[in-house]
Amino acid sequence: MKPKTRFLTALNHEEPDRVPLFGEAIDSVPVLKKYGGKSLSTLVSLAKAMRFVIGWKKIAGWLIRRPFFAKTVSKSFTKFMIKIGYDAVAVPVTLLYTKCHFPSSNQYVDEYGRQFVFSKVESGGKKVYMAFYERGYFDTEDPEAAYEEWHDPPLDPDHKIRRIAYEAAVKAAKDDIYAFPGTIGVLESTWEPFGFITFTKLLYTKPRFIERVFREHGDFMVALAENMMDLGAETFLILDDAGFKGRPFLSPKMYEKFVASQIKRVCDKVHSYDGKVLLHSCGNLYKILDLIIGAGVDGLHPWESTAGMDIFKAKEDYGEKLTLIGNVPLDMLTHKTPQDVEAYVKKLLQVCAPGGGYVLCSGHSITYSVSLENYEAMMETARNYGTYPISIE
Repeated sequence: MKPKTRFLTALNHEEPDRVPLFGEAIDSVPVLKKYGGKSLSTLVSLAKAMRFVIGWKKIAGWLIRRPFFAKTVSKSFTKFMIKIGYDAVAVPVTLLYTKCHFPSSNQYVDEYGRQFVFSKVESGGKKVYMAFYERGYFDTEDPEAAYEEWHDPPLDPDHKIRRIAYEAAVKAAKDDIYAFPGTIGVLESTWEPFGFITFTKLLYTKPRFIERVFREHGDFMVALAENMMDLGAETFLILDDAGFKGRPFLSPKMYEKFVASQIKRVCDKVHSYDGKVLLHSCGNLYKILDLIIGAGVDGLHPWESTAGMDIFKAKEDYGEKLTLIGNVPLDMLTHKTPQDVEAYVKKLLQVCAPGGGYVLCSGHSITYSVSLENYEAMMETARNYGTYPISIE
């Protein structure tokens, strides 16, 4: 089977020729080096060099908003995932492209108003830069005014740069990988621009305002999904972490009101095109899992084991309702041995793969801490034992 057919067959809860491999973000330097990828360090070093140029912030913002930047990033990312051997990859069509601000050469604000800082971490024995969420750009004395100023004009789902990013990925993918669009969901794009403390205060002090923010982000996401489906997409990914390690961020009642209602709008739109909606959401989601399913989500990633999410039990409880995507634990890929990884992947294939409805990948992403040996053990085990019918002694 071709990668696209393999992936969509699994989403339809049918057995393809083998279990599909889904590619997430990769930040591990050893993995990047092995397959010719680039880390953020190159971009950060360029930004630091530019800080001596008068007006460098405007220049940097102008460069990021150019179509060639979106095209280059999408094309390079897709080709890198092909080299690794993934069957599918989600290509972002939001985050930086239309609005971006640089408070310093070590910080940036994405188009939603989330401020990130570049910090050095060790990966494969090297010190490299990684982007970490730092604060909400609207966390000011008047967060409502800060939001209004940033969103004048509002986010544009019809901006040509989003189409360019998606089409560049599809063109680079050819028949070698299945590329589909992805975007940040309404929860992360709402609380992170304000910061969690300010956001929770707004829930009670200005409920109408915060409900409007959720609705406006939902409007944007629905329109964006429709545009992507019109361009030929058949799958749409929403990236929206909703849980702490032990429970969801919001109560089920609030999640249903503010978040699930907007996800349902996206699902209804995508399903009208006979497409599929996937949701990436870390954390413990058990208290809101029925709301996620009820909204119409077709596949859930990553079933984070360190947050108590049991993908093996999920196969029994939700296997007919959801495609399970995951969940090789990040701590295992970081701290355990290749033999441990192989044994766990075999169990995933043995329990979750029969009957279809399963896609293998890590239980988060391939972070800077993941070793090359464990990563390759995951991939090789999936290739060696993931052929249907699954037969593992």
